[in-house]
Amino acid sequence: MYKVADEVTQVRAQLASMQTVLKSLSDNQATLTSTVDTIASASAAMVNSAVVISTGDDESVKPIPAAAVSHTVADLLRNQENKAEWFTPSTSKKKSPTTVTAVRKIVGGNKSADLKVKAIASSGEWHIFFGRLDPSTTADELTDMLSANKISVVSCKPLKKNADWHNKYAAFRVVIEATDKDRVFDDTVWPDGADVRDWVFASKRT
Repeated sequence: MYKVADEVTQVRAQLASMQTVLKSLSDNQATLTSTVDTIASASAAMVNSAVVISTGDDESVKPIPAAAVSHTVADLLRNQENKAEWFTPSTSKKKSPTTVTAVRKIVGGNKSADLKVKAIASSGEWHIFFGRLDPSTTADELTDMLSANKISVVSCKPLKKNADWHNKYAAFRVVIEATDKDRVFDDTVWPDGADVRDWVFASKRT
């Protein structure tokens, strides 16, 4: 009987100790919940308020809606170096897209003889590349076709075939009168699939 009574006393002591531990855990959980609620309330207050920043272009400041600025609890808990205060991370200013301005160009038309500034007259010729033609096409056939369409041909020379795939097509460098440079780009003049382009001159390196 004495032994049973002693064991009952020990069990009661252990139960009392466990109750004390559970109460301590409950108190800590309540404190943690209160702290989280406080931080969440502070974060919500900052989001709902307006943020004022300098534009950087002048000395004025402009308010921007705080809805455009989002903060997390981790952001609020970070502190600046050598300062024990909360701060919000700075936001980078987005660069505005570059506006593309069209280049304006004219061709002078003042033919007065009194002008002291003179322009160099155009050569009166226009160089064209003709490609993707049937490999059996000859310079004479191409010249005859252009002449039949009232395009004055100064010269017509086939291009050298320096690669195997060049043998699949015929290509020419044709010089025409500059007055016909627009007419030559009429797609109805050319067979379906022909490649017609302005001739590109490679710039000389000094």
